[in-house]
Amino acid sequence: MSKNATQLIASYQTSIISLGVRWPTDGREPDDFQPRAQIKRLFEESKLVSGDSEAIREFSDKYIVPEKLVAEHVEHLSQIKMRKEKKE
Repeated sequence: MSKNATQLIASYQTSIISLGVRWPTDGREPDDFQPRAQIKRLFEESKLVSGDSEAIREFSDKYIVPEKLVAEHVEHLSQIKMRKEKKE
């Protein structure tokens, strides 16, 4: 993205916020569109685990994120969890 496009988007976002415009959430939590936060939440609930290709595919379709990136982040979280347990 060019510098001008970035500046234009930033000024648009600033003007929208200053107007107090609020987007309807239709019953969804505000962070529903933050894929990494959702991956972490589902990982902590053991609903998204490394090697579960069906769960990864469903997440990928729901949040419009490439399956490869979802799988990589789940693997990353698994490694962090393993290191944490090893330390204890």
